Amino acid sequence: MYIIPKIMASWNKGTSAGRDFLEANIGYTGDGCLIWPFYRNPGHGRGTFGVDGEVHYAHRYMCELVNGSPPTPEHQASHSCGKGHEGCVDPRHLSWATNSKNQLDRRGHGTHISNTHGNRGKMTRAQIAELQSLKGRMLQTERMAKFGISQGTVQYWHGVRAQRQAAQPPIDQKIDAALDGKPMPIKELAQKMYGNTRQGVAIISQWIPHRGFEFRDGVVFPRTSQ
Repeated sequence: MYIIPKIMASWNKGTSAGRDFLEANIGYTGDGCLIWPFYRNPGHGRGTFGVDGEVHYAHRYMCELVNGSPPTPEHQASHSCGKGHEGCVDPRHLSWATNSKNQLDRRGHGTHISNTHGNRGKMTRAQIAELQSLKGRMLQTERMAKFGISQGTVQYWHGVRAQRQAAQPPIDQKIDAALDGKPMPIKELAQKMYGNTRQGVAIISQWIPHRGFEFRDGVVFPRTSQ
């Protein structure tokens, strides 16, 4: 189960209303897609909601309500409308599908992410760091869909490449070096460390609550003791 870090959890406004919304619309028959009205991940557009500190994907939750449990944990909630990235949670459009079937459907809908430069070469440092941070917290098939990469690429960055990077300084030491003893807005810190504000903020936010850094009003403060 993918858990949103504490700092990011405040962005999720569907803590209880989200589940109620889905259960109330199992029999939805309106015109067009049923669109998720709460928080949607800016990276892939799919909705999430929290229950008891855990975060669920809205479309997957609806698919389970309508179709029962997935045949295997690796099965994905597939959209027949091709509008999962637009927040569709329409019970009529959802069914369980294997990753290969889901990717074929995406090609048919024109929503497949095509990487003409090769999966490994196209990913930025920030994307690689985010991918590695999601291991054990998000299904492999969901990581593949999120970044538009193959199973082999996921395994590469979690395996051989991750071992090579193990000798690098821990991320808290990198944050210490970037701050250089001075408070810094998290967006500026993300740009300095990763060259990408949105993805950098997502990565840094996962670590600073657990490494002794203070975060308030959008600013990261150096650790008082290390």
